[in-house]
Amino acid sequence: SDVCSSDLILDCYMHHGRDYARHLDGEFAIVIVDFTKNLLILSADAFATKPLWYDVRSNGFCIGSYNSQLIGNKFTRGQKLQANRTLVFDLVTRDLLQEIDNWQFDIRQHKTTYDDWILSFEHSIQKRTKNTRAGMFVGMSSGYDSGAIACELHRQGVSFKAYSIDNNENNEVLS
Repeated sequence: SDVCSSDLILDCYMHHGRDYARHLDGEFAIVIVDFTKNLLILSADAFATKPLWYDVRSNGFCIGSYNSQLIGNKFTRGQKLQANRTLVFDLVTRDLLQEIDNWQFDIRQHKTTYDDWILSFEHSIQKRTKNTRAGMFVGMSSGYDSGAIACELHRQGVSFKAYSIDNNENNEVLS
């Protein structure tokens, strides 16, 4: 696999350059300052799950998880980094040099069965639970998503607790 480990992000950047984020898997908001190339690189995962705000002025950059952090430092034109995006700035001129879409998505339907989806779902549960040290819980509703996750956790022998708030849920389905 050509996926870089999250604990080796700088190695991934050194190996793949500005396109390093294409080789990451997971949720992230990353800032890399490359003083050897005078670059500032900001990257967000496919859904911008982790927020990253930035503002660029002639006298500097300000970067934070929240716009309020920028405002507190007198940077008033904060922008949230868009999902699936890497921005490359020149550290000296502050110019935006490049905008990169980290992944290209093909949303056309090529499948005729659910087999690949089922394998992907099984793999996604396994990937997210294999190194978990703390207990897990599933917020249960009477919908399909939480039920499918709970069933797959059970099928894989993963210990978890399930919680539900009995309100408008179908108790028969929850049982």
